[in-house]
Amino acid sequence: MAESGQRVVIVTGSTVGIGRTIAEEFVANGWAVVVNARNADDVATVSAELAAAGGTVLGVPTDVTDPDAVHAMIERTEAELGPIDVLVNNAGIPGPRVFAQEVEAHEFLEVIRVNLWGAFVCAKYVIPGMIERQAGRIINMTGGGAATERPLRGGISYASSKAGVEGLTRNLALELSRFGVTVNAIQPGRIASRGFPELEPEVRRGVPFVSAEPAARLAVWLTSDEAAELTGETIDAQAWDAERAAG
Repeated sequence: MAESGQRVVIVTGSTVGIGRTIAEEFVANGWAVVVNARNADDVATVSAELAAAGGTVLGVPTDVTDPDAVHAMIERTEAELGPIDVLVNNAGIPGPRVFAQEVEAHEFLEVIRVNLWGAFVCAKYVIPGMIERQAGRIINMTGGGAATERPLRGGISYASSKAGVEGLTRNLALELSRFGVTVNAIQPGRIASRGFPELEPEVRRGVPFVSAEPAARLAVWLTSDEAAELTGETIDAQAWDAERAAG
C-alpha cells in the first residue's frame, strides 16, 4: 500500500518521453506512481529505476484500449496502493505522417483507438471511485504540435484524435464537476521521444522541439489546491511555465 497520506497517480504510457518525465515528477513530489505501457519489459525497467530513486512505484503492463485490462489495472492499483487520486491519460501513438488521401482506414482508426478511445476507457474505470470519494483529478495529454491549435502537415490522424481528446476533456469536466472531480488537458508542445521522433524540417515547418519538464510540472500543479476550481481547460504547458517563471 501507499504510505499514510501518500496520494496515488496512474500515468499511462509512462515508460518513455512525456509520460516518463511526468512519472518522475510525481515521484519527486512524493506520490505513489503506477507506471503503465503495453511492453512488460519496459514497464519493469522504468518501475525499478523510479523505485531506486526512492519512489513508491507499481508497474502494470496494460493495453489502454482493452477495457478488461484497464479495469484490472484499476482494481490492482486500488488493492496494492489504495484509492486513485489522479489519472494522467498520456498513452498515445503518432500514426502515419502522410497526407489525408494517403491514410489507410485501419491506420486512422488505430490512432483514434489508442489516443481517444484509450483515454476514455481509462477515465471510465477511475470515475466511479472518484465520484464515490467526491474527489479526483483527470489530466489528458493533448496535441503538442499536431492538434487543433497547431496543425502538423501530414498529421491528420493524430490531430483528429487529439481534437477528440479536447472534446472528451470538456464533456467529462461538465459531467463530473458536481462530484468534486476536475478534468483538464495539457498541450505540452512538440517533444521528441521514441514514439514521437524528431521530424524532417519540411514536415515540422520550423516549430522547435521543447522540453517535457514544463508539462510534467503542470501535471503536478493541476493536482494542487491552487488548481482545485480549474476544470474543462486545455493549457499550453510552455506558456504556463514561462508565466510562472516570470512571476
